[in-house]
Amino acid sequence: MLTPIGFAILIIAILVYSLGKLVGFPSEWEWFDLILATVGIAMAMTGVFQSIAGRARLIAYFKLAAKDNQRELDILLKNPPVGERWGKFGVDRNSIQSLEISLRLLKANTKDILQSIIHAKILDHADGVWKNRITLPPTSSIGAAISVAFWDFTQETAMLLGDAQRDNYPLEKGQYQLILDFQINGESRFWPMNFVVGADADSIMWVLPNPDREDYRIR
Repeated sequence: MLTPIGFAILIIAILVYSLGKLVGFPSEWEWFDLILATVGIAMAMTGVFQSIAGRARLIAYFKLAAKDNQRELDILLKNPPVGERWGKFGVDRNSIQSLEISLRLLKANTKDILQSIIHAKILDHADGVWKNRITLPPTSSIGAAISVAFWDFTQETAMLLGDAQRDNYPLEKGQYQLILDFQINGESRFWPMNFVVGADADSIMWVLPNPDREDYRIR
């Protein structure tokens, strides 16, 4: 497994050998300079690799929770660790220091806004508490989730979840679009996603852009 220093040594060794064959090998002091250069390059490479491959990510899974009398449109979230390739270079995935999510509800294929700026509650899987804002460290498993709509068996209709300022919003049959605003470390990433509501609990579902794909990279 090559570390950044090992990788730098390998590259410089190849260069030195190649140049030595052409113009002669370095003297003792030149070797000393090469060692210092190797350390400097390795330190610089570590920072470069970390900034490129270690940046925090947000992966979303749009799921229907269907169990007994539960029908709920959920979004599962995680910040995955770096892959084995980058891990060999000492790269670690950065945490998302601040994640907030808000949404707007539109009638699909129109610009009619039905509900605006609903602040979603986020379930932090680290402690099982619903929060307005969370941190999301790197993990291979789901780290957080939000619920956006559910089927109300009492009123026999679908509901968009409200927030502290808004009650749950009843949804008639039809197709809707959510404009999700993922505020990641203060930077907004907007993501549109459609869903449909029918006449019964089994008809509420996401309309995925690619039905064969489970994960969507938000950032």
